[in-house]
Amino acid sequence: MKFRLFAVLALAVIAACSGHSTSEKATPTPGATSIAFGLPTGAKLLSSHDVVTPHFVGHDLIAASAQSLADLSGWLTSMSATPPNGYTADDPSHLSELKKRIEPYGIRAAAFVHQVNGQPHGVLVLVFDPATVREKAGILVSLASKYRALPPMLRDPIDTQIKKQSGMTGTELLAPSNPIGAVIESLDTLKTANERGILIIDGTKK
Repeated sequence: MKFRLFAVLALAVIAACSGHSTSEKATPTPGATSIAFGLPTGAKLLSSHDVVTPHFVGHDLIAASAQSLADLSGWLTSMSATPPNGYTADDPSHLSELKKRIEPYGIRAAAFVHQVNGQPHGVLVLVFDPATVREKAGILVSLASKYRALPPMLRDPIDTQIKKQSGMTGTELLAPSNPIGAVIESLDTLKTANERGILIIDGTKK
Protein backbone atom coordinates (compact mmCIF):
# COMPACT_ATOMS: atom_id res chain seq x y z
CA MET A 1 0.00 0.00 0.00
CA LYS A 2 1.26 3.49 -0.79
CA PHE A 3 2.68 5.80 1.88
CA ARG A 4 -0.16 7.27 3.87
CA LEU A 5 0.04 10.89 4.87
CA PHE A 6 -2.30 10.46 7.82
CA ALA A 7 0.40 8.39 9.50
CA VAL A 8 2.57 11.50 9.47
CA LEU A 9 -0.32 13.60 10.76
CA ALA A 10 -0.37 11.36 13.82
CA LEU A 11 3.04 12.65 14.84
CA ALA A 12 1.66 16.15 15.38
CA VAL A 13 -1.82 15.51 16.77
CA ILE A 14 -1.13 12.38 18.80
CA ALA A 15 2.01 13.90 20.27
CA ALA A 16 -0.11 16.78 21.54
CA CYS A 17 -2.61 14.33 23.05
CA SER A 18 0.10 12.33 24.81
CA GLY A 19 2.08 15.32 25.98
CA HIS A 20 4.96 15.13 23.49
CA SER A 21 6.04 16.94 20.35
CA THR A 22 7.91 15.74 17.27
CA SER A 23 8.39 16.52 13.59
CA GLU A 24 9.65 13.10 12.48
CA LYS A 25 8.37 11.47 9.30
CA ALA A 26 6.66 8.09 9.68
CA THR A 27 7.24 4.97 7.64
CA PRO A 28 4.20 2.65 7.85
CA THR A 29 4.84 -1.06 7.45
CA PRO A 30 2.21 -3.74 6.73
CA GLY A 31 0.99 -5.55 9.79
CA ALA A 32 -2.01 -7.29 11.27
CA THR A 33 -2.13 -4.96 14.27
CA SER A 34 -5.62 -3.97 15.34
CA ILE A 35 -6.42 -0.84 17.32
CA ALA A 36 -8.36 -1.58 20.47
CA PHE A 37 -10.40 1.62 20.26
CA GLY A 38 -13.06 -0.12 18.18
CA LEU A 39 -15.17 0.72 15.12
CA PRO A 40 -18.80 1.71 14.56
CA THR A 41 -21.32 -1.11 14.22
CA GLY A 42 -21.12 -2.66 10.77
CA ALA A 43 -17.82 -1.02 9.79
CA LYS A 44 -15.26 -3.21 8.05
CA LEU A 45 -11.49 -3.02 8.46
CA LEU A 46 -9.70 -2.47 5.14
CA SER A 47 -6.07 -2.11 6.22
CA SER A 48 -3.92 -1.89 9.32
CA HIS A 49 -0.26 -0.86 9.54
CA ASP A 50 2.45 -0.28 12.12
CA VAL A 51 3.97 3.22 12.12
CA VAL A 52 7.53 3.57 13.42
CA THR A 53 10.04 6.44 13.51
CA PRO A 54 13.12 7.00 15.68
CA HIS A 55 10.91 8.83 18.20
CA PHE A 56 7.39 7.55 17.54
CA VAL A 57 5.67 4.18 17.52
CA GLY A 58 2.07 3.40 16.78
CA HIS A 59 -0.53 1.88 14.48
CA ASP A 60 -3.06 3.14 11.98
CA LEU A 61 -6.04 1.70 10.18
CA ILE A 62 -8.54 2.48 7.44
CA ALA A 63 -12.10 1.18 7.70
CA ALA A 64 -15.27 1.64 5.67
CA SER A 65 -18.84 2.13 6.83
CA ALA A 66 -22.21 2.22 5.08
CA GLN A 67 -23.45 4.68 7.71
CA SER A 68 -23.94 8.32 6.73
CA LEU A 69 -21.47 10.99 7.77
CA ALA A 70 -24.11 12.33 10.14
CA ASP A 71 -24.38 8.91 11.80
CA LEU A 72 -20.60 8.59 12.05
CA SER A 73 -20.38 12.10 13.50
CA GLY A 74 -22.94 11.00 16.07
CA TRP A 75 -20.77 7.97 16.82
CA LEU A 76 -17.77 10.27 17.40
CA THR A 77 -19.84 12.47 19.70
CA SER A 78 -21.05 9.44 21.63
CA MET A 79 -17.52 8.04 21.94
CA SER A 80 -16.26 11.42 23.17
CA ALA A 81 -19.01 11.57 25.79
CA THR A 82 -18.51 7.94 26.85
CA PRO A 83 -15.10 6.69 25.64
CA PRO A 84 -14.29 2.98 25.49
CA ASN A 85 -13.01 1.42 28.68
CA GLY A 86 -9.49 2.67 29.40
CA TYR A 87 -9.76 5.75 27.15
CA THR A 88 -10.45 9.39 27.96
CA ALA A 89 -11.53 12.11 25.55
CA ASP A 90 -8.84 14.69 24.88
CA ASP A 91 -9.43 18.38 25.53
CA PRO A 92 -11.72 19.53 22.65
CA SER A 93 -9.79 22.81 22.41
CA HIS A 94 -6.82 20.87 21.00
CA LEU A 95 -8.85 20.21 17.84
CA SER A 96 -10.83 23.44 17.53
CA GLU A 97 -8.70 25.00 14.79
CA LEU A 98 -8.28 21.66 13.04
CA LYS A 99 -12.05 21.16 12.85
CA LYS A 100 -12.57 24.58 11.28
CA ARG A 101 -10.28 23.56 8.41
CA ILE A 102 -11.51 20.03 7.81
CA GLU A 103 -15.28 20.13 8.31
CA PRO A 104 -16.03 21.91 4.99
CA TYR A 105 -14.35 18.93 3.31
CA GLY A 106 -16.71 16.42 4.90
CA ILE A 107 -14.20 15.33 7.55
CA ARG A 108 -14.91 15.03 11.28
CA ALA A 109 -12.34 14.40 14.03
CA ALA A 110 -12.02 13.43 17.68
CA ALA A 111 -9.01 12.70 19.89
CA PHE A 112 -8.55 10.41 22.87
CA VAL A 113 -5.82 9.31 25.31
CA HIS A 114 -5.12 5.94 26.92
CA GLN A 115 -2.27 4.19 28.72
CA VAL A 116 -0.22 1.30 27.36
CA ASN A 117 2.24 -0.18 29.87
CA GLY A 118 2.19 3.13 31.74
CA GLN A 119 2.93 5.15 28.59
CA PRO A 120 0.37 7.73 27.38
CA HIS A 121 -0.92 7.06 23.86
CA GLY A 122 -2.93 9.48 21.77
CA VAL A 123 -5.69 8.32 19.44
CA LEU A 124 -6.85 10.44 16.50
CA VAL A 125 -10.12 9.38 14.85
CA LEU A 126 -11.17 10.83 11.48
CA VAL A 127 -14.43 10.01 9.70
CA PHE A 128 -15.17 11.38 6.26
CA ASP A 129 -17.41 11.32 3.21
CA PRO A 130 -15.32 10.48 0.10
CA ALA A 131 -17.81 12.18 -2.25
CA THR A 132 -17.49 15.50 -0.42
CA VAL A 133 -13.69 15.19 -0.25
CA ARG A 134 -13.51 14.56 -4.00
CA GLU A 135 -15.85 17.49 -4.70
CA LYS A 136 -13.93 19.94 -2.52
CA ALA A 137 -10.38 18.77 -3.24
CA GLY A 138 -11.05 18.45 -6.96
CA ILE A 139 -8.07 17.83 -9.23
CA LEU A 140 -5.74 17.12 -6.31
CA VAL A 141 -7.47 13.80 -5.62
CA SER A 142 -6.38 12.39 -8.96
CA LEU A 143 -2.98 14.09 -8.88
CA ALA A 144 -2.00 13.44 -5.26
CA SER A 145 0.40 10.60 -5.98
CA LYS A 146 2.20 12.57 -8.71
CA TYR A 147 1.96 16.10 -7.31
CA ARG A 148 4.89 15.91 -4.91
CA ALA A 149 7.24 14.71 -7.64
CA LEU A 150 6.55 17.72 -9.85
CA PRO A 151 9.09 20.57 -9.95
CA PRO A 152 7.77 23.94 -8.69
CA MET A 153 7.43 25.40 -12.21
CA LEU A 154 5.01 22.61 -13.14
CA ARG A 155 3.11 22.85 -9.87
CA ASP A 156 2.24 26.52 -10.34
CA PRO A 157 -0.57 26.15 -12.91
CA ILE A 158 -2.03 23.23 -10.95
CA ASP A 159 -1.85 25.24 -7.73
CA THR A 160 -3.74 28.09 -9.36
CA GLN A 161 -6.63 25.77 -10.20
CA ILE A 162 -6.55 24.00 -6.83
CA LYS A 163 -6.46 27.25 -4.85
CA LYS A 164 -9.36 28.67 -6.85
CA GLN A 165 -11.41 25.62 -5.93
CA SER A 166 -10.26 24.89 -2.39
CA GLY A 167 -8.65 28.08 -1.06
CA MET A 168 -5.32 26.29 -0.55
CA THR A 169 -2.46 25.25 -2.81
CA GLY A 170 -1.70 21.59 -3.41
CA THR A 171 1.34 21.85 -1.15
CA GLU A 172 -0.83 23.24 1.67
CA LEU A 173 -3.47 20.57 1.19
CA LEU A 174 -0.89 17.78 1.24
CA ALA A 175 1.19 19.14 4.12
CA PRO A 176 1.98 16.52 6.80
CA SER A 177 -0.05 18.49 9.37
CA ASN A 178 -3.15 18.65 7.15
CA PRO A 179 -5.72 15.85 7.63
CA ILE A 180 -7.32 16.78 4.30
CA GLY A 181 -4.25 15.39 2.58
CA ALA A 182 -4.33 12.40 4.93
CA VAL A 183 -7.85 11.60 3.80
CA ILE A 184 -7.03 12.15 0.13
CA GLU A 185 -4.22 9.61 0.41
CA SER A 186 -6.68 7.03 1.79
CA LEU A 187 -9.36 7.36 -0.90
CA ASP A 188 -7.93 4.62 -3.11
CA THR A 189 -8.47 2.12 -0.31
CA LEU A 190 -12.24 2.74 -0.30
CA LYS A 191 -13.72 0.68 -3.11
CA THR A 192 -17.29 1.98 -3.43
CA ALA A 193 -18.88 5.41 -3.61
CA ASN A 194 -21.53 4.40 -1.08
CA GLU A 195 -19.14 4.02 1.84
CA ARG A 196 -17.75 6.54 4.29
CA GLY A 197 -14.17 6.29 5.52
CA ILE A 198 -12.75 5.92 9.02
CA LEU A 199 -9.08 6.61 9.87
CA ILE A 200 -7.74 5.80 13.32
CA ILE A 201 -4.17 6.44 14.48
CA ASP A 202 -2.91 5.27 17.86
CA GLY A 203 0.62 5.98 19.03
CA THR A 204 3.11 7.64 21.33
CA LYS A 205 6.66 8.93 21.57
CA LYS A 206 9.23 6.19 22.19
